[in-house]
Amino acid sequence: MGRGRPIWDVEAVVSSTYGARPDLVSKLVAPFYISHRGGLLRFPEHSIEGYRASAAARFVPEQDVQLLADGTPVCLHDGTVDRTTNGTGNVSSLTRAQWLALRTDPAILGGKQAIPLLWEDVIQEFGGKQLLMPEIKVSSARDAVLNSITSRSLQRAVIVQGFNYADVQAAATLGISALYLSDTATPATLVADHVEFIGCSTAVSSGYVSAAQAVGLKVIIYTPDTVADIAAQFAKGCDGVFTDDAWFFSGNFVGADSDPFRELVRWPGYQSVDGVNAIHLQPPNELALNNGAANDTNALQSWTGPRSTATGTLKVRAKVRFGVYASDSARWSSIWIGALPAGLTYSDGVAVVGQHGYHCLFRRDGQTQIYSVPDNAGATQIATVTGPVVAAVGVEGTQVVEVEINPTSVILRNLTTAATVTVANTAFRGPVSIVFGSNKTDTYFSDASVINS
Repeated sequence: MGRGRPIWDVEAVVSSTYGARPDLVSKLVAPFYISHRGGLLRFPEHSIEGYRASAAARFVPEQDVQLLADGTPVCLHDGTVDRTTNGTGNVSSLTRAQWLALRTDPAILGGKQAIPLLWEDVIQEFGGKQLLMPEIKVSSARDAVLNSITSRSLQRAVIVQGFNYADVQAAATLGISALYLSDTATPATLVADHVEFIGCSTAVSSGYVSAAQAVGLKVIIYTPDTVADIAAQFAKGCDGVFTDDAWFFSGNFVGADSDPFRELVRWPGYQSVDGVNAIHLQPPNELALNNGAANDTNALQSWTGPRSTATGTLKVRAKVRFGVYASDSARWSSIWIGALPAGLTYSDGVAVVGQHGYHCLFRRDGQTQIYSVPDNAGATQIATVTGPVVAAVGVEGTQVVEVEINPTSVILRNLTTAATVTVANTAFRGPVSIVFGSNKTDTYFSDASVINS
C-alpha cells in the first residue's frame, strides 16, 4: 500500500455558493481514506479540530448525527455522552445549552478538550468546500439532516450513510449521494435504488467487493486500524477505508522536525507501552512518562515521519527532566533510534525479531550510555561516560540531550553537562522509529526536534 492519493481535484471544485451544486463526490479517487469520527485516535472524537485537520490532509471527515431533546442535530456516536465527554446522560435528553456546556475528552490524557458540535455548524463551515459523510445514527434525525443538505444544494457534496436502509433510500430519492452499511445487501438492489456506495466490515470477502463493484458500487470498508489490516482490505480491491488515524495509516502525512508535544494533541501513529495511563501530555508542552514502580514506559514518535540513517546524519534532540520518584539514582530515561516490527514499540532487554538499532540512556546519576541492539538479540553496552552525579533525587533540573547517528559513529551528548560519548559503530543503518522511554522513574520530555542532513 502506497501513499494515499488526493481525494479530489481542488481546482475542479465548484464554488460553495448555495444553488451551484458542487460535485465533490465525483472527485473521489481510490484509494481514499475516511477519517472515522474525525480521526479519534488523534483528536477529540467528533471535534472541529479533527474535522479541520482531516480536511487539510484531504481525508473525508465522518460525522455521526443524532438529536437533542429539542430536535437539534448534533455530532456524536454514542447514545450517551458518558464515554466521550466530561458529562453523563442520554444525548436525547439534553438541551442545547447543556450540550454546549460539555467538553469532549482529548484523544490522549492531558491533551486539549473540545466543544461538542452541532451538525448545523459543521455543514455551515464545510458545506460545498469539503466532502462530508454524516451517518444517521437515529432515524428521527433523518429529516433534519436531509433538509440541511437539500436546502443548500449539497446533494453531491455530502454522502449520507446508515445501517437503516429506509434512511439511505430517503437520501438517494432526493438525489443525495448515499452509502448503505451492510455485508449482505444485494448490490443490484442498491444500484436500482440509486445508492452509490456500500460500507462493509473488515470481514467482507474479496468476492463480495468485486460483485458490488461490478454493478457500479464503490466499496468502503470499516474500520481497519493497523497498517497490515488496511493493506489487507485494499488487497481485496475496495475503494476506500474508514480508519481512526488516516494520517498514519495512509502514509500521507508530512513528518515534523519540531516539537510534537506543544499542540497537546495525539501525534500520528502514536503507540506505547502504557498499562496505567502512565504516558500523557501536560501543559505547556511536555510528554510525561510517569511509571512509578512499573517497569519500562515507552512512546513511539511517528511525528517525525519516515526517517533513515542509511545516508547522512540524523540528530534527535530533546529537553529531559526527572521527577521526584525513585530512590535508585541509576534509573534512566532514554531515546531509542532504530527499526521496530510493525505495530510494536521498543521492548527493552528482550530479543525481538525485527528490532534493531541503538538505545541511548541518560541515568539519574549522570551517566550516559549507548547500547547496540542487534536483530532478535539482547542489548550490548558499547559506550559509557560517567557525568557529574546529581546532588539529590528530584532536583536534577532540566537537561538537553542529543543523539547523533552519522555514517561512521553514534554520538550521545548531554548538552547541559557537556558530557559526550562517541563510539565507532555501523551495525545498524536504515529506516528508523524514534522512541522516548523511561525505566521505573518519572520522566518529562519537551522541545523535541529531529534533523536529517
